[in-house]
Amino acid sequence: MNMKHFVHYITQRYIKDIIVSGYIDFENTHIFHQVYERFFIFDVVIYEIYMDNYGCISANKINKINL
Repeated sequence: MNMKHFVHYITQRYIKDIIVSGYIDFENTHIFHQVYERFFIFDVVIYEIYMDNYGCISANKINKINL
């Protein structure tokens, strides 16, 4: 059900921001390596998008981003 709600928000609402977590490899050429979680921030809700242990993309509605 959360993925259905996320698809509704992504197609019907204005996205205020997208945050992608990851790290920068400084030993070689500076390359940003993405981690499998992204945050889509809308006016009234935040969705965390991530890949679960089975390789499926999941969406969870969250109240705040914990770093």
